Amino acid sequence: MAVVPNPIPVAAARVVRARLGRLLCALVLPFALAACAHFTWPTKAKGETTDIRALRHQFNEFVALRKFGGLGGLVSEDVQLIEPARTTSGRKNLVRAYEALVQKRPDLLLDFTPDAVERNPRWAFAAERGRWSQSWQEQGEPVEVRGTYYALWKRRDGRWRIDAQVMTPVSCKGARYCKSQE
Repeated sequence: MAVVPNPIPVAAARVVRARLGRLLCALVLPFALAACAHFTWPTKAKGETTDIRALRHQFNEFVALRKFGGLGGLVSEDVQLIEPARTTSGRKNLVRAYEALVQKRPDLLLDFTPDAVERNPRWAFAAERGRWSQSWQEQGEPVEVRGTYYALWKRRDGRWRIDAQVMTPVSCKGARYCKSQE
């Protein structure tokens, strides 16, 4: 049996393979780009995230000015506030909880500082992450509690509202109060 020599020289075979590779890329690349065009990465939509930061500032002002009725306009009807010691459900209960907290601690200072606000422009919700602090006097001793928070904002009827918020304390100063929480 005789071996038939390859009619295509090695250099020509390399050229053919390179052209087939480019042809394959030319066929696959448009499909890959089309698929990517339909995917939207989560982004920071500037106007929307600025709106949420402004609303958070307004939330802080309502607490500072003791205008708790204003808080009701910044949260959803079925808002959830989750803290280690309790969970508060519903707009009315959230407003009552803040009122009761200030009655218990009349000199309370509470502040939420957003570190990041992100949203997917295709969906009507946003994530806010940040730090919170509160301070007051208790039994003649200054108390300061600090922590992190995560808030889920939802856009309904053209307005952003807090739908859920988780607050986690990470530090406490004030010996008696902090010891009582252990």
